[in-house]
Amino acid sequence: MNIAYNKSETAELPPVLPEEVPVSMPDLPQTLVLSTAQQMKALGDALRVRILGLIQYQPATAKQIADRLGIAPSSVGHHLHVLEDAGLVQIVADCGGAHQGPEPHQPGAR
Repeated sequence: MNIAYNKSETAELPPVLPEEVPVSMPDLPQTLVLSTAQQMKALGDALRVRILGLIQYQPATAKQIADRLGIAPSSVGHHLHVLEDAGLVQIVADCGGAHQGPEPHQPGAR
């Protein structure tokens, strides 16, 4: 299963993290290639697809994602953990909170 993202839609959004936050984004392919049943199940929820689309080009905190989607941060946290368990995102915690971004260690899982 391949999922294509429209970069122009997410590129128009203002940055969610200040420039001084040291989170780098890996180079990502334009198409997400799902290789496991767990990944397909994780993306069976439309909200998780929206979350993945938001963080594909820039990292964000759960609160920032929640604000963008108009949902509770705890709900975002749950969905991010499902996506992380499927190898689709990486949750990076620091002393200021947790930042989410696509998993840089798994080619094709973007």
